[in-house]
Amino acid sequence: TLERANRQSRIVGPAYVTTDPFEYVKDIVSLGRQQERIDVTNVLSQDCVPVTVTLHATYHIDLPDGVVLGNEKFEKTHEATLQRILLNTPDWKGHTRAAIQAATRKHCFAQELEVLLDPAKHFPLQEAIQTDAQAASSAWNVAVSSVMLENVQPPPEIKAARTSMRVAAASGAIHKQRATDTGDAL
Repeated sequence: TLERANRQSRIVGPAYVTTDPFEYVKDIVSLGRQQERIDVTNVLSQDCVPVTVTLHATYHIDLPDGVVLGNEKFEKTHEATLQRILLNTPDWKGHTRAAIQAATRKHCFAQELEVLLDPAKHFPLQEAIQTDAQAASSAWNVAVSSVMLENVQPPPEIKAARTSMRVAAASGAIHKQRATDTGDAL
């Protein structure tokens, strides 16, 4: 966006820009895809266990790829889209992050801890988070392209308890096998 006398004078697309006299660049808006790693802390599972969810999200201003790459002409409709974003949601990246975090909290709360900790069951959760975040962010003309759950970390106490249970189950199986092999009473 370009400004003259503290007022926005015009919005220009991806191109070489020559400013008019007394006109200066007010803001540069990245039209490309934004990739971000987001840590969502204190997310409750269905069994009320707080976890930290780490995910990667990709989002962008909802403009055609040809316009973003400079292959197509930047038209008045594209200018109007940017104008709406700059006037209504100047912190569009923060709003999009918040929409992704809210969708993550909502969908994780619907899952039990065991489901959240199983990476094989992350795909439907990722799609649900992306769909909700996309629906929310479309209000300010931002598209959420992808959401990928990288990690779900329970609190250290839960990790220690799960490890102890695995060790106990494994050692119990070993004792049972030894008793069976030697003919000892269980």
